Amino acid sequence: MPDLLHEYWYEDEQAMGAFGPVREREDRRRAASEPKARLVFSLWAASFNQALQGRNERLGYGEYVPVEGVPDHFYSEAERAEQDAYLRVRPRRMPVTVGERIEALVTRITGLTEAQIAEHLFGAGGYQQRVNSVCRRLVKEDRLKRLGKGYQSDPYTYYVAK
Repeated sequence: MPDLLHEYWYEDEQAMGAFGPVREREDRRRAASEPKARLVFSLWAASFNQALQGRNERLGYGEYVPVEGVPDHFYSEAERAEQDAYLRVRPRRMPVTVGERIEALVTRITGLTEAQIAEHLFGAGGYQQRVNSVCRRLVKEDRLKRLGKGYQSDPYTYYVAK
């Protein structure tokens, strides 16, 4: 079974997230209706249910429960070939910074610690040092609010400053 690349985009003004396999029609729809949407994360999956489970894990939603009676859709070689062809010509977007990714994540899931942020952004065992300095900068710029004392028993937790 081939894997397809999936992306989760978040649009702050509409407080709206969108998730699915990378497809040209979705990129066009998003550009037209959600021009300020930011890429939060991407993942590879062999089926739609596997992708939704990965999305739920990254967003802290818990286990994905498939809709009863609806069979999982496993991606075909034809779908993979179509996506590969599009990825070769897909317009390059400006890089999304770690700071933008942290802001989008904390907008969606409040009260995360630096370790939890690192895990959401970079996977299990995510490198926490990568987010520490960025979180401090975002607090200094009044883009995030930080609570806690920074101890193991009372770690910093982050919230949207607005």
